[in-house]
Amino acid sequence: FPTGILDPGSVVLDVREAAFFDIGENNILSVQGFAVEEAPDIVLPVPQNASIDFNDGTLILQSSETIDSSPTSLINASKFELTDTNSPGRISLTGATVIQDDEVTLTIIITEEQRAQAMSLSGTPGGDGTAIQLSVLAGGMRDIGQNSNARSDGIPVVETADTTPPNVLS
Repeated sequence: FPTGILDPGSVVLDVREAAFFDIGENNILSVQGFAVEEAPDIVLPVPQNASIDFNDGTLILQSSETIDSSPTSLINASKFELTDTNSPGRISLTGATVIQDDEVTLTIIITEEQRAQAMSLSGTPGGDGTAIQLSVLAGGMRDIGQNSNARSDGIPVVETADTTPPNVLS
C-alpha cells in the first residue's frame, strides 16, 4: 500500500526464500501471505518511577509502556500531582508543559510556581527533608495502543537539587 494508506485487512507475513534456516542448515522456502494471529493491546501503562531536576523544573516519568504524547494534548497534566508524605497538600501540574516524544519516558516541564512549591516539600536544600512522590490519576496518559492508565500513587521521585545561582535581570 502507498505511504499513509492503511490496509483494512488482517496482517500477513511474507518470507523470502533463504531468509533463515533450520539447525540442519536447510533454507526456508518462500512463504507468501502467511496469516498472522493478532491480539488487541489490553495492557495498561503503569507509571514506574520519576525524576525531577529542580534546576529547570524537568520532570521525567518512566512508564511500563510507550506513552502517546503526539499531540501533547493527549497528556492531561492536571491529573499529575506531586505529593509529600509530611504534608497533606498536593501540587497539581495543571499548566505544565508536556514534551512531545512517544517513548517509555514522559517529560513534563513544570511551571516556576510548581517548581518552588515542590522544592519546599522535597528532600533537597530548601525542602522539608523527605523526597516528594508523584501521583498520576486515572486517564492522565495513554499508551500507543490507546489504553489509559489506572490511578497510581506513591511513585518514587529521584530529586536533583537546585544548584543554579540566582540571576538579577534588571
